[in-house]
Amino acid sequence: MPANNRTAFAWYLMYRTIDNCNTAISITATGDDDTPDFRYSQGQAYALRAFCYLHLAQHYQFTYLKDPAAPAVPLYTEPTVSTTKPKGKATLEELYTQIFKDLNKAKELLKGYVRPDDNSKFKPDVSVVNGLLARACLLTGQWGGAADAALEAAKGYALMTDAKTYMGFNDLSNTEWMWGHPQSVSQSDASYNFYYLDATYVGAYSSFMADPHLKDTFTEGDIRLPLFQWMREGYLGYKKFHMRADDTADLVLMRAAEMYLIETEAKVRDGVALAQAVAPLNTLRNARGVGDYEVTGKSQEDVINEILMERRRELWGEG
Repeated sequence: MPANNRTAFAWYLMYRTIDNCNTAISITATGDDDTPDFRYSQGQAYALRAFCYLHLAQHYQFTYLKDPAAPAVPLYTEPTVSTTKPKGKATLEELYTQIFKDLNKAKELLKGYVRPDDNSKFKPDVSVVNGLLARACLLTGQWGGAADAALEAAKGYALMTDAKTYMGFNDLSNTEWMWGHPQSVSQSDASYNFYYLDATYVGAYSSFMADPHLKDTFTEGDIRLPLFQWMREGYLGYKKFHMRADDTADLVLMRAAEMYLIETEAKVRDGVALAQAVAPLNTLRNARGVGDYEVTGKSQEDVINEILMERRRELWGEG
């Protein structure tokens, strides 16, 4: 691993989180301690561990579909101590096997769990687990599983339909956000680490601008189009991300729009009739003020390319 602070921090953050999850998972509850809340906490630990390994697998090796046997990152499922012997790299196949095992266990343990309010959206629930399953299935070519999990994940989350709601993108109460982290004035460091993307007001970093060619792919009537703003020296800002008046902003980790995109891509790749497969895509497009995508005369490759472009339009800047 390069001795660069930013790289080292990203690696350390993931493995420190994994180690904390391993500790939580290793605890056995007995007697009065064996409660639904205990099971929910362990389910969330399994989900978070799977999320971390999914993140690491995507960042440190090529796609699973290129070579499942490719070495990626070390795999730890037990708490470590100072004398723990470092492990070598696990293969992508080994990592994804563990990811699916963790997510299925999380889904079992989180059955019946209901988050009490929007401020608890940092806690994974079954919808988040389904969202992670959808991501993992898509990345491993399990098209049917990806479509089914994405459909389940998005249930109960309403899509944004106006530019005012879309602009700001900083509040857990957003009806489309499935998973995220709340930020407060006293605990706001993460806001600054992410919202450097907010480049459209005086005092911002002004270092994360959009490609003008991306703007050209949006059509009139799209609620996302007015968010573009020409800045100094011809740079193109995008008003999707904004700090709040108190200089904080909640962080998004998953939202329903991604699930619509996963469902439709998986169905197209799985050979579902194109007119049927693009229904989730059109639901998303209609919410954004754009008409249906017409598949007449289009090939499977044409439709996949359009889905990937819609993914770029929709998820720009979200990591």
